[in-house]
Amino acid sequence: MKLKKLLTAVSISYVLLMFANLLGYLSRVFFARVFTTTEYGMFYSIIGFFAFFTIFRSLGFDSSLVHFTSKYVKEKTWKRFKYAVKYVFKFQMILGLIFAAVFFILSRQVAIHFFHSADVTVLLRIHAITFFVIGFARFFDMVFKGLQNYVVSALYDGARLMFVMIVSVVLWKFDMLNVKTLLIVWLGGYLFLILVYQLFFIPYYKKFWSTENKSFVGVKSELRKYAIPLMLGVGAEIILSKSDVLILTFFKDFSQVALYEIAFPSSRILLLFGSSFVLFLFPMVSKLHFDKSSNTIKDILSFIYNSGLFMIAPLMIILVSYPDIIIRLIFSEKYLAASTAIQIFTIGVFFLVFAQVNFNVLAGIGEIKKKTQILYGVAIFNVIFDILLIPSLGFLGAVIVTSVSYFFMWLLSYFLCVKKIPNFRLKVFPVVKILICSGAFILSMFLLKHFITGINVFAEAIIVAVVSFGVYGILGLILRVVDIKKAMQMYRAAVRQKG
Repeated sequence: MKLKKLLTAVSISYVLLMFANLLGYLSRVFFARVFTTTEYGMFYSIIGFFAFFTIFRSLGFDSSLVHFTSKYVKEKTWKRFKYAVKYVFKFQMILGLIFAAVFFILSRQVAIHFFHSADVTVLLRIHAITFFVIGFARFFDMVFKGLQNYVVSALYDGARLMFVMIVSVVLWKFDMLNVKTLLIVWLGGYLFLILVYQLFFIPYYKKFWSTENKSFVGVKSELRKYAIPLMLGVGAEIILSKSDVLILTFFKDFSQVALYEIAFPSSRILLLFGSSFVLFLFPMVSKLHFDKSSNTIKDILSFIYNSGLFMIAPLMIILVSYPDIIIRLIFSEKYLAASTAIQIFTIGVFFLVFAQVNFNVLAGIGEIKKKTQILYGVAIFNVIFDILLIPSLGFLGAVIVTSVSYFFMWLLSYFLCVKKIPNFRLKVFPVVKILICSGAFILSMFLLKHFITGINVFAEAIIVAVVSFGVYGILGLILRVVDIKKAMQMYRAAVRQKG
């Protein structure tokens, strides 16, 4: 792939990912406004409950397929690639069907004893079907990721959320939108996504379908050896990300989940930038690892740290400074109780951004065992303190515990990256330059807020933000915080490796 083609693919994928994140955020805003706090919390409690069991749908084999697809494509062993794809597909579909059936059959018992409401029985049955269907969509997404077809892979959230938003708005207009119909639409979104992926998959990979059907025991062994420790690691990530909602649902009520689900997405705006890096990082690092290009991996990781820190620092400052305004403007005043939680979560998510970067690099170089140990240590910490704090502090207890957990995730994964990637270390001088820019950003906000009076609070916030971002960006250019020349050299090196 030539440099121009690679940059075009990356740019398109970045735009698609940003669009998907925007749709995800807008959908939460829309649901928060049209539903009551109880309905909003009920919907995300159900989504979170099933997401907790996601790992049992694939046992890590889908991500293992991404890792080894890079190897098979590089070696041009298309027969092995075909066998791996079919093996993972069958394995994942059988598991998904079994667990979906169990959820469907036991839905009433789960509704009564866990959700404390028999009314959610039908809702659980609807989403049990969705749980199975998601396996198909996830499978195609992993295949495209492994083939480094970033543009098609980036459609995963954008295509389905666009479907969900359009249909939901139509239903709302006709006064037909409720939690039940939304869950049906949610199912429809994944069915629509599968159709979209089929349009790309079938005609584009004729060579894949034409290869002879042959069994490769070595492929099974490779996939299994990588998948099992990866499954344990992903399981820890799921425990960490979903235990808050599950424990809140069990000990408290849906309104507490609603406040948590307002604070979390508000802070997750920082991940809009971090996730754009992560999208390409795992498959790219996997390929560079097989090519024995550790120096290029180090350059990529260093660049992401410098540029990522520069991009998200002012957003973090704004989220910490204006939580009340953000809630009033975006979600409505009925969620103002989540203001303090947004401030705490923002700091935690800041560390989560870079923890995700670290973990994707570690997975790409095959360091699954240590990554898994870190994740389980943090996940166990999170669950224990959730159980201790949530009964008394509610959603705020969950926010505090998870934010501390994110910090530990970053700290431990950073030291592991330093150990495993030659010559990688967070350099002090670039961080100092970013701190200088951040100081100028804060000073600009303080002065503008002091001198601008007598106007609407929302207009004031917009003016302060725009001017402060301008000061921050100009100073960043003057100090050359992000080395564009170095970034281009990094891309050229990646292209030479691909050639």
